[in-house]
Amino acid sequence: MKKAERITGLILTGLFISMISCGQTNFIKFGSGPVLSRNATFGVWNAIAVSDPNVIRVNDTLKMWYTGVGWLSTSDTSVHQRIGYAWSLDGILWNQYPNNPVLDKTDHSWDDKGVETPTVIIDSLAPANERYKMWYAGQHSATEIYEIGYAYSPDGYHWTKSDQNPVLQVGNGSSWENGYLEGPSVLLINDTLRMWYASVDLTSDGSLTDLTGNIGYAWSLDGAHWTKYQNNPIFTSYNSPAWDQASVADPHVIYKDNQYHMFYAGLNTWVYENFKMGYAVSNDGINWARPTSSPVLETGNQGEWDDEDASYGCAIYNPALNKYQMWYTGLDTNNLTSNLFGYFYDIGYATADVVLSINERSYKKAILRLYPNPCQNSLSVEVKNGNRIKNIKLYNALGKEIYVSARTSDYKIQINTQYVESGLYFCSIIFDDNQKIYGKFYKR
Repeated sequence: MKKAERITGLILTGLFISMISCGQTNFIKFGSGPVLSRNATFGVWNAIAVSDPNVIRVNDTLKMWYTGVGWLSTSDTSVHQRIGYAWSLDGILWNQYPNNPVLDKTDHSWDDKGVETPTVIIDSLAPANERYKMWYAGQHSATEIYEIGYAYSPDGYHWTKSDQNPVLQVGNGSSWENGYLEGPSVLLINDTLRMWYASVDLTSDGSLTDLTGNIGYAWSLDGAHWTKYQNNPIFTSYNSPAWDQASVADPHVIYKDNQYHMFYAGLNTWVYENFKMGYAVSNDGINWARPTSSPVLETGNQGEWDDEDASYGCAIYNPALNKYQMWYTGLDTNNLTSNLFGYFYDIGYATADVVLSINERSYKKAILRLYPNPCQNSLSVEVKNGNRIKNIKLYNALGKEIYVSARTSDYKIQINTQYVESGLYFCSIIFDDNQKIYGKFYKR
């Protein structure tokens, strides 16, 4: 999301006809605040901002990689962007990896000013040490240019940067992508990696893309060598008469029901920089249509935590719930101050159809009892909602599954925790009708 420009206050002074089915509705925000917040402490890597969430679901666990802005210590003299990791069982309660950040800038290199806007996939056919694949925007301190890099990991926490970086570079001075490249979104379809990415044309030379942000497409077989589509950009703002006529940016693309669904940041005018989330759909990933003429996620009302921006997010489709889940960047000012407590720059949550309201979340807590908490040798799990427990899964603080109960059908289950190490744990309780609730407990 080009954090450095927000922090320093820099302000930027083909026909597709197809029958496309679309059941997308506007997103409804969860609660009245963010679900993942910056630290707001000087000397911390995410003190200034957390943003640009990228979420994937792995079995019962939601995994998020996101941008943090701040310092590495109180003696650090410069602000940089870095990438962190968190995990969740419900998309609302997030647990940040204790050794964040998981991807840092590289000194004296093309990304020595910062790394941000990650996208991550899991390639089940890749070698074990390359199972997780990440593409991200890196910024060079001397040129201020953003380009796209590639990294791989065996587990999502320990990353190795490709020696081919940057793997996608800006275009020449007269091209639509002369300003920067960022916000990549990558899918593995069959044997081909497909990337959608954002750029801006900072040169005013009479072209249609002058001073607008647009989205391009590239493809690769190995993740390190990419071929840009010859007719880029494939999704534009300059021919849009609507709310996103100044910029479309940071796409997040998912593949569902044999179609590509894009969620993107859109902007009406650079005079007032308040990005919102838009939606588009495509049969081939290249020719896109906007099925709605308005944003699907709006900024908050005046005085709310996301009244300036509600964008730079990602959405996934949850088939178990039959709804879209979205995590997005929210902030309430573009004029960040030295007072770290004076603003919001955090990550929020929304859903497309059914929302877990605060009242429902409190109700779920009320019907679940985990006791004693903290526990020692045993933990009792009890529910009082008229439904029976089918099984229980326990996860440690890193999201690793450590226990699965035998299939049962009862209102109360006792778990032997004698050999469980001390610390914080989370549980997923599954009922006979396959509904789930979540809880957490401490082992002494």
